[in-house]
Amino acid sequence: SLEYLSLPDLKNLKIDSLNLSLRGFANDFNATLNSKIGKGTLLLNAKLYLQKDTLIESKVLLRNFDLKPFANIHTNLNLNFFAQARKFDLNSLTANLSLSSYKSTIGSYNLDTLEMFANFENGNGSGNIKLISDTTSLKINYGLGFVKNIPNYFIECEASKLSLGKLTENKNLEDELNFSFNIQAAEFDFKNIKGVLNFYLEKSKISNRIIYPTQIQIILEKQNNLNIASIKSEFVDFRLIGNFNLSSLGDNLSKLSKGLSDIVERKKAEFYGDISPLVNMIPKGKKVYVNLTDKHKDLKIVEPINADYFLKFKNIQKASYLIFGEEK
Repeated sequence: SLEYLSLPDLKNLKIDSLNLSLRGFANDFNATLNSKIGKGTLLLNAKLYLQKDTLIESKVLLRNFDLKPFANIHTNLNLNFFAQARKFDLNSLTANLSLSSYKSTIGSYNLDTLEMFANFENGNGSGNIKLISDTTSLKINYGLGFVKNIPNYFIECEASKLSLGKLTENKNLEDELNFSFNIQAAEFDFKNIKGVLNFYLEKSKISNRIIYPTQIQIILEKQNNLNIASIKSEFVDFRLIGNFNLSSLGDNLSKLSKGLSDIVERKKAEFYGDISPLVNMIPKGKKVYVNLTDKHKDLKIVEPINADYFLKFKNIQKASYLIFGEEK
């Protein structure tokens, strides 16, 4: 069912012209597309060759292109994009990708620079993304390589004065985010993934609150066939050891977070009146059994988790500043 998918509303999409040309065969063809969409223009040239050696080549030009009908964000994009790839198995992927822009805007940002580059050969390579505007910068570096057929990869990101309010043109959201993170990991399979995430939050602002600097480290490892997930920070240390699937763990934590949010809403309803809470709490003996219901999602545990955990609180005041901030 597509009932609960958040699909874009295309009722305001206006296509003035669309010209498509195809030449060749199903496994060897060239395609060109020329379309006038609203005030923007889309030009596409694509080549596909599926004979002895796979080849896909694509060139895309956007002029004055607005993503509002697709992504609910106003843009004025002037982009040149080129991609070429041979083979699609990660171990043998060979590809080149480049993107550049000029005189473009995203939300309220006037972009001085929007660049993307990637180069992969036989499964090994690296790339970067750079976005610089009149008020903010976002830089991302990434890479992929193989050690004994096991994928090893890294991602580095640095953001300065990033504003989601300006990006979405939400004048009620006054924010300024300054952060960086880096990831080094091996494997993509959630059952076997190992790696380290370091997250650094610099002094930031959300609405009228100041969020002070902090750092968090997440470590995923495997020892004696047991998964170990550790979180280290200035305010709490947490460690989980056992047989669990990270994907299911994430789903469970998401559902638990939703359940706790519903409990909070019920408590608010007790003070501020009935707001049709989604949670029914049924006392039974000394325990409280919480029956979580949701109109759109099943909040049952996805997969039982057999694990031991260790939790140590260190600086509660630091945690409160991080979560709630401090008024300016």
